[in-house]
Amino acid sequence: RASARRSFSVAAGWMGGFPYYAGRGDFSTGGFESDDISNNQINGDLTLRAAPVAMGGASVVFSGGVARRSQNLDILYRGADKLVDTTTTAPVSWNRSSSTNAIFGGFEAAVNSRVSLSGSARQESASISSGGSASTFYPAVMASVDIAPRDSAGRSARALEALTLRAGWSQSGNDATAASLQRFGVTSATSASALQALSAPEVTTGFEVGASARMFDSRLSFDVAAYRERTADVVVASASGVAPSALVLTNRGVEATATLVPIRQPNGLTWSVGASFGKNSNSVDGGSAVALAPAFRGVTFQARNGYALGAIVGLGFLRDASGQLLLRNGRPLADSAAGPRVLGEPGPAWIAGLSSLLQYRWFEFSVLVDTHHGGSVFSATNLVGAYSGVLAETAVRPDSGLLISGLDFGTRTANTTHVSTEDYYHALGAIGERWVYDASFVKLREARVSFSLPLKFITLLNAQSLRASLIARNAAIWTKAPNIDPETALSASPVRAEMGQLPATKSLGFQVTLTP
Repeated sequence: RASARRSFSVAAGWMGGFPYYAGRGDFSTGGFESDDISNNQINGDLTLRAAPVAMGGASVVFSGGVARRSQNLDILYRGADKLVDTTTTAPVSWNRSSSTNAIFGGFEAAVNSRVSLSGSARQESASISSGGSASTFYPAVMASVDIAPRDSAGRSARALEALTLRAGWSQSGNDATAASLQRFGVTSATSASALQALSAPEVTTGFEVGASARMFDSRLSFDVAAYRERTADVVVASASGVAPSALVLTNRGVEATATLVPIRQPNGLTWSVGASFGKNSNSVDGGSAVALAPAFRGVTFQARNGYALGAIVGLGFLRDASGQLLLRNGRPLADSAAGPRVLGEPGPAWIAGLSSLLQYRWFEFSVLVDTHHGGSVFSATNLVGAYSGVLAETAVRPDSGLLISGLDFGTRTANTTHVSTEDYYHALGAIGERWVYDASFVKLREARVSFSLPLKFITLLNAQSLRASLIARNAAIWTKAPNIDPETALSASPVRAEMGQLPATKSLGFQVTLTP
């Protein structure tokens, strides 16, 4: 059981509005909200296992059991969207609950420690308050085999110590919880069809194949996997609440890791290098476009057929057939006739990491660098900062005004009209395309230097070990997106927007670890 109180206040003069329990408020003269939250959650599992005596190098373990999960969430909202308001919205009490009962069973079998096979089955019955229930069956199976060559004594060959191939298929579900009902904005007015859509779990069917190997006295090892997942009956939280739909999400990609030890000397000198790579393709199939968040300056984020979840949608620049900008009175124009279009998709095309660890007796030095390549991010910081004239790029303000390259909308001749810096950036404020950036970045995630004190000194302290470390985290970032850290736009939500978030903190610290 957990309880909390959260409060916020908005000062007079706020112009952005604010979503709160009574709707998207005005808040121009200030306001407040206070939420009292109580969350009860009970989880219980009973599992029985049976392991018959192994015979001929083969063994098997059987298991089965029952489980129950339940959650009850109570919230009391108070607030007003005006600082002084005699008609303050009355407190609203919100209560929802969810429960899931399950019965499950499975087995794990192995032969000579080289072949393994496991299977499981789970039947779940889920229900939510105010109506809606569903019962779903989830099977799964996985197998692996070590095919590394062996010598006459059954030992692995020296060059190739292990080579394991694996494959698996499974179905899993994501049931609605009381917390998700609150996130979806479920109220007493929510339709029966929406409640039923929420009660039906999202079912993910996944398939994976992979291989791992270790060789050359463990100096080289790697693991690689390819997967495909299909999630059906997806219910998304739209800007207007629950959006029952026939959305299907697909994810497919590859993941790989490798470790290389180029140096391993008897005197204690060791150098190891690790690398990782991942690529995932996400797309929405079926259903009509659903806005996942309120629009900001005409830009919204959608679940849109044929695009990644959270596609960035807004107006682009008005251009002629050759791609040149069309201007009116020297100012760029939004392509209102064509309407909103997809300006970018969230999620990187691929990610990678590289680590290096150098050790010599009492000294250790490590570095970790990672990168996200591709993907797009919408930046409200750059939009608002440029519109208000506080960014460095707006400091160019010649007396004659700016001459923007493009064609006059009426005459289709080269633009000769100068425009003030203020008018130029105010015109750009209505063009979402201008504020969508390449979200690629490279980060020096961590650098660490450590010293372990000599054993004689540790003995004096009556300790097993003593280590002193100098640690730098998020020390540097290289990115094409100006003024922001693209990584701050990443969250559990599919909406990838930089809305004034603070960048990741750079830190330099000194750590002393003493083990008694």
